[in-house]
Amino acid sequence: MKLCKKCNVIKSLTSFNKRSDSNGLRAHCKECSSKENVLRNRIRTGAKLRTKMSIEEQKERNKLAYKKLNAKPERKAKQAFYEAKRRATKHKATPKWLTAYQLEAIELYYIAAKQFSILFGQKLEVDHIIPLRGVNVSGLHVPWNLQLMVDSENRRKNNKVNYEF
Repeated sequence: MKLCKKCNVIKSLTSFNKRSDSNGLRAHCKECSSKENVLRNRIRTGAKLRTKMSIEEQKERNKLAYKKLNAKPERKAKQAFYEAKRRATKHKATPKWLTAYQLEAIELYYIAAKQFSILFGQKLEVDHIIPLRGVNVSGLHVPWNLQLMVDSENRRKNNKVNYEF
C-alpha cells in the first residue's frame, strides 16, 4: 500500500507506475498521472477539451467531412484523368521484351522508394531519367532508366532530361 501525493488516497502498489530512473514507484497514482498529462498537453498545445459526441453528432460531422471532400468533383475527375493517362503511358513505355528479372528490378525500385521514405522520413519517388512523355525524346519504363529522387527535386525536374549523374 502506498499514499498518492496528488489525491492523498492510499492505494495498492499496482496503482502506481514504475520509475525508470530508480527502483521505486512514482509518487502519483496512474489515474492522477494520466489526468495530469492530458491537462498538461492540452494546455501546452492549446487544444480544446473534447467531450463525447452523440451518434447523431458523429453522423453529422461525417456528412460535412464527406461534402467537403467531394466539394469539387471536377477537380477529382481531372486528377483521375491525368492519373489514368500516366498509367497508360507507363504501360505503353514498358517493352514486351523485358525479362521477368528486369520486371522484378523495376518493382524493387518502387519498394525501395517506399522503404527509404519510411526510414529517412523524406518522401522518395521513382524518377525516369529520360521522361516517358518528353518533348524531344521519350524514354522507356525499364530498370536502367529509373532512379530514386526526393519528391521536391522530382517536381522541380518536371518533364526534363536529367544528365547529372
